[in-house]
Amino acid sequence: MFSENLKTLRKSCGFKQEDVAKVLGIDRSAYSYYEGGKTQPSLTNLIKIAHMFKVDVDELIGNNKASQQLEFGSEQVSGYRHDAQPGVRTLGECSAEERVLVAWFRQIENKEKILELLKEEYDRQQNKEEE
Repeated sequence: MFSENLKTLRKSCGFKQEDVAKVLGIDRSAYSYYEGGKTQPSLTNLIKIAHMFKVDVDELIGNNKASQQLEFGSEQVSGYRHDAQPGVRTLGECSAEERVLVAWFRQIENKEKILELLKEEYDRQQNKEEE
């Protein structure tokens, strides 16, 4: 679905493959692999593409309807200040970068290690703010 959306968006904006490749800093042939479904862009290039076509990443990858409907649960996370959380209730309210992080997180086997690293950074930030 991504490759089809990419090609449709590019054509509807009147861009050539070379135009998009130049913005991404890649060869036209590398870009053509995205449209052909042979390779997937990096996170950075995915975000650049979304910005270029003025769509969010979910729309670009064909996941916009599902992301609007998923609600975050009310699970308590140890050490997390729930009073400081923003009023985000659905993935659709998250930034493109946050949605990509959620998608990546779901694919990682060792989630505990990632959560530990994020918690350390969160704690560092909270301590800095309290000083």
